[in-house]
Amino acid sequence: MESNLKVFESRIVDKNSSIIFVCGHSGSGKSTFAEVLAKELGYKHINVDHFCFDICRDEEFLKVATEEIGEHIYDENGQLVKSFEIGSQVLYNRNGRAQKCAKIFFDNVEIKLRELTAEGPCVVEWFALPLLKIWQGNSLKVLVHVSDEQVRIKRIMDRKPILESMLREREKARVEYDIDDFDVVFNNDGSKEEMIQAVVGLRGLIDSLLCQ
Repeated sequence: MESNLKVFESRIVDKNSSIIFVCGHSGSGKSTFAEVLAKELGYKHINVDHFCFDICRDEEFLKVATEEIGEHIYDENGQLVKSFEIGSQVLYNRNGRAQKCAKIFFDNVEIKLRELTAEGPCVVEWFALPLLKIWQGNSLKVLVHVSDEQVRIKRIMDRKPILESMLREREKARVEYDIDDFDVVFNNDGSKEEMIQAVVGLRGLIDSLLCQ
């Protein structure tokens, strides 16, 4: 097994490897890892962010969000702000003033995700997966981690330059992970080639689980 891929063998017994959850902070490389892993396994790749945007445009959600965090929903011209910014505000305030719209948000994410994972083997990626009830199942869980925070931040800025103020808001919404919740941890401190090698190693593990 690759040295940058740590597998907690005692945790993977009886795991359902037909659904794999991939978590990581923004800039960790979780999307690339999930995409490469899904391709290697022949699984569907599900990026939860892609349907979160639609949820943040839902009429019921916007009504409650406007009541709870209204000043952050519209810009100075009265236009609805980007759905990702709304989602960040909801996640950051999920245990405070945005509890009602956070519940609507997470309930809708949960419903959609259960529909998609029921369709067949898949790799699901999202930074906030541990906040969902579906996370409590016996699916295989992978954390993509970067040791150097400055490297992670640089990756974010290189990918799509954003205002420092927006980056701070995104970072407020981040989820702090407990390594004990994960079966596999990939330290993404190297090249994409090293990531691919780690994915190949992980595939060997998954193949062995499927044969049990």
